[in-house]
Amino acid sequence: MSATSLLGCGEAPDAGSVETTGQHEALSVTTNGLSSINGLSSINGLVAANGLSSINGLATANGLSSINGLSSINGLSPTNGLMTTAAGRDTVAYIVKCALPAGDSLVKQDQDGTSYTFSGGLGICPAWKNGGIAGNAQCVEGISACVMAHLNTAGVHVPLWLDSPISSIGWGVDRFDYPMQEGTFFGDIFDAGSLSGIGKPGLTGPLAYYCDGAGFPAGADGVVAGRLGANQANAPYKNPFGVGALCQTAPGTTPQYSKGVIGSCPPQVTNPPASGCPDGYSTIQANGGVWNYPITVWRNNHYRPQFDTGYQYTLSPSSAPSQVLDTGTSAPIQIWNASADLPSSAFTLAPSGGGWTIAPLANPALCLDAGSGAPGAGVDLVSCNGSPGQSFTITPDAQSGDFFLKAANTGRCVQIRSGATAPGSAVEVADCAGTAGQKFDIHASTFAPADGAQFNFEQGAQGWTLSGSPGIGLAATNVVSFAGDQSLAIGMNGPAGAVFAFATSPVPPAGAVVTFNFYVPPASPIRGVQPFVQQGPAGNWAWTGNYQPIGNLKPGAWNRLELQVPAQAQPLWRVGFFVATGWTGAATVYVDSIAW
Repeated sequence: MSATSLLGCGEAPDAGSVETTGQHEALSVTTNGLSSINGLSSINGLVAANGLSSINGLATANGLSSINGLSSINGLSPTNGLMTTAAGRDTVAYIVKCALPAGDSLVKQDQDGTSYTFSGGLGICPAWKNGGIAGNAQCVEGISACVMAHLNTAGVHVPLWLDSPISSIGWGVDRFDYPMQEGTFFGDIFDAGSLSGIGKPGLTGPLAYYCDGAGFPAGADGVVAGRLGANQANAPYKNPFGVGALCQTAPGTTPQYSKGVIGSCPPQVTNPPASGCPDGYSTIQANGGVWNYPITVWRNNHYRPQFDTGYQYTLSPSSAPSQVLDTGTSAPIQIWNASADLPSSAFTLAPSGGGWTIAPLANPALCLDAGSGAPGAGVDLVSCNGSPGQSFTITPDAQSGDFFLKAANTGRCVQIRSGATAPGSAVEVADCAGTAGQKFDIHASTFAPADGAQFNFEQGAQGWTLSGSPGIGLAATNVVSFAGDQSLAIGMNGPAGAVFAFATSPVPPAGAVVTFNFYVPPASPIRGVQPFVQQGPAGNWAWTGNYQPIGNLKPGAWNRLELQVPAQAQPLWRVGFFVATGWTGAATVYVDSIAW
């Protein structure tokens, strides 16, 4: 069987493109790196903080439908959900990579009309390109398992070897290049509610499961960052048989052996079971359901990590897991509390020869610099100039899933000076000794820039009031935000009318330009919005507004509207906006970052 090595990294249109093709006796080689933060996140289907959403599956609230083909508007919406963000498009890239075969592709537009090409790879469900897959167990279960198998909570791309009863993947082993059987993934991450459509009437989706592999016993030298066995952050799947439970010992699993039982276990298995180590499993029974399309993952304990230039990363020393590298001070840089969530503690990593340059999100024109790389030299933050001291090799520690950072010009390791663990401790380079202070947990992260607007709704509704029919309430929410983490949601439900939302403190001064950011979901019964300011009694209650009909707004995106307070205005009574609805129905409008 022909196997395909896929890139599967980065944002579309390049994500999922074919890299090389080779011959193997079975199954597929692929590359993972879908971050739970930037791929399947709380916005895009899987909740980064709490695992799977208990309300919505991936196909129910993200512009993705299993009823229609991906190529149709109703199958994958260009204006709602996954296609509207870079993170969502990463997720689409992996879904298409799993569903379509190599050589096929899907072209979709986002809400701005920009086209993206997503390349196929594994061919689990080619029919989804133009038709629905609701009730198709191979498509729903197979693509679910495939997306989970590619998830890497650290946002690190590592090569994988896949086994499955799905014919486009197949069976087989490569004991040399992929000796570690990591685990098997199964479930349905697309559907919410009863899974009777795929033959599991007693189960309620979405469900994301795994069980541990026979070739990856506890303590084996095979931990890979962001994968099973590592210190995964916010993993969206769980082992239904218990923590550390092997697929092989779980009741109701059907193993598959391509070379027989004897000698089927990799040499890393210290106590090989008498039943051998199967390629994978053709069926797995869990919680009253039978899963017929699981995918088993094999990998190597030695690999060259690839980081995604579109992700942000934090670097936390193993010796002080509550601390992260921080560039708030630059001579040398220090560690600081991870809980502060500072932009100076989030980094982008870019290839530099055989290493990586590391730049803070707070100032991407500056790079970490090890200088001469001599023992005890501090790691500073200086202008990026391509010098050898600004390139770092990053190698994995197979026992922990952490990484060593080495100055490329001398090969010495980055460490926390004197083994310190307190906030403010300096960072330096020293001879490599394998200590905890020289190991770093690298994880993909999200950082929402602080919203400095007068009304940012980060701490609540900030005294805003709602009046008028059909308004039913307002509250701060994290469903969407223009800046920071929250916005103000205004809920409406009823006949056509006008809803007013306003605040009386603080209010802008005379002559100020006030900026509002509105988000109107697609297909809302909204006729228009008008930001306004209104003077007090000294100004005879004069009103200044900027009405915009819905035709001037872009649904499913943030719209920036401005108005200027008259230069001779008397003290204002209130600042606010009204929303006009055109027909009976429920809707929510969001506003954020109101500033002057």
